[in-house]
Amino acid sequence: MNYRIAIPSKGRAYSLFQKTIRTLKDAGFPADIIDIFVVEGELYKYALYGEADPHYKNLIVGVPGLAEQRQFIQHYYPLDQNILFIDDDIEGFKVLPNLPPIPQIFDEMFSLLISQGLHLGGVYPCDNSFFLKRRIVKGGVYCVGACFCLVNDRTLNAPFSDREDFWNTCHYLQQDGAVLRNESIAIRTKYWKNPGGLQETRTPESVEASALQISNLFPEYLSPPFQKRKGSSIIWNVKFLRSLSRISLPLP
Repeated sequence: MNYRIAIPSKGRAYSLFQKTIRTLKDAGFPADIIDIFVVEGELYKYALYGEADPHYKNLIVGVPGLAEQRQFIQHYYPLDQNILFIDDDIEGFKVLPNLPPIPQIFDEMFSLLISQGLHLGGVYPCDNSFFLKRRIVKGGVYCVGACFCLVNDRTLNAPFSDREDFWNTCHYLQQDGAVLRNESIAIRTKYWKNPGGLQETRTPESVEASALQISNLFPEYLSPPFQKRKGSSIIWNVKFLRSLSRISLPLP
């Protein structure tokens, strides 16, 4: 593989083992490319599970906060390192039939990013196979933070953790003019529902504040904040403007 897998994790020692690690093993990712970044106070919990599985053993002490941990990870790796960021509560991948093995799909995604002179690439953000398509979109599209490719230039410095993936996407739209999104693959995960991670600090007030902040920072890419129902709750959200330029590229 021409990349490393970085998993920032907080408060999910057991579920990481049961979800993301199992998902990566089942998909055929080798153990020696997986790095798990934790906070110092939880290292002992993660180490207990590390005894059971070589896919879980490469534990690295980072810093608190998701955005801060991603910044730490960028400086942990060398410049131009290909990094596949994956959340610690992924339950599986959804892929269209007759495609290469999943590790190869990401290998080809990094090669395409480099050939296009880009830094950020994502997967389809919805857990719904019906919407998958045999294409890669280049342009102004959302790259969900739960699983994304980064050619490391150490400029991923979101100022807040809520909606940091919107910041990441907008940052690279400004810097590179485009991002890539492979719409033949998606992840299975329960956004905003699993204990641990950002759920330990996220509040309705922080969600509203981050929606206002991100839309004010990038009005050329994002809609004004609006309210949206999510389960039994009403939350503030933003979305990428339909007017942004997008083109379709064939799968490698």
